[in-house]
Amino acid sequence: MIRQNLALLTTSLALSGAAQWEVPARIILDGPDSTDRQVTGLSLPILAGDGASVNADRDNATTFATVSGTDELSATLTPALVTYTPGLRLTLLPTSTNNSGVTLNVNGLGAVALRKNINMPLDSGDLRPGIPVHVIHDGAVFQLTGQLYPGCPAGFAAANADVCIEMAPSDTINWYSAVIRCGNAGTRLCSVQEWLQGCLSIPGFQATIANYEWVDSAANYNNMAKLMGWSDTSTAGDCHLGSRQTPLTKFRSRCCYDR
Repeated sequence: MIRQNLALLTTSLALSGAAQWEVPARIILDGPDSTDRQVTGLSLPILAGDGASVNADRDNATTFATVSGTDELSATLTPALVTYTPGLRLTLLPTSTNNSGVTLNVNGLGAVALRKNINMPLDSGDLRPGIPVHVIHDGAVFQLTGQLYPGCPAGFAAANADVCIEMAPSDTINWYSAVIRCGNAGTRLCSVQEWLQGCLSIPGFQATIANYEWVDSAANYNNMAKLMGWSDTSTAGDCHLGSRQTPLTKFRSRCCYDR
């Protein structure tokens, strides 16, 4: 009987377009098939007075989005956002580490600057893949309101989630001087792994390799230190190339910074 009444009710709702349903007791849908235990034909909660399900509220389904892009971020909300309004709060899940000068474009409404500390552009590496951040629209730009991981100093870019690497190599110096140069700057000579991660992941890095570069490794070599980025037969920098040389020979180097 309840199922028949529900069928009549849903038919009436579909025809009339709007209705209220109030009964003095709980309605239990207990049909043998899952299709008998649902109410269909309801529209998405788009208007201000429309209701949203408990799960939509729990999951932040209307305000949470995975963002794509590195510096020009794009996000899609469902239901689609109609306009940017002051006080709009979003939770974003980055898929890439950013560089700098980040903008956010939601549902194709246009790119808007993303700032921290009121008016500061993001540093490279402020956004990390898989780590959500909260933003709020202040009427002009989006402001990051959640805790950020430390960015990279000027002249550095994120090699991975924990390390920043110098984007321009030093002048040619010996290995000992390279270690001292980095130490005096509050940094350190990059390891083989850090140098390789930076070379493979940072746009434009490979183009800055002009010759061998020192790294902090002497593994498997007696009285020699490791070099990366070049070979005796190469004509251009390559992330996978490397060699070894005595520490007093002069080559370029890069410093790394722990975030």
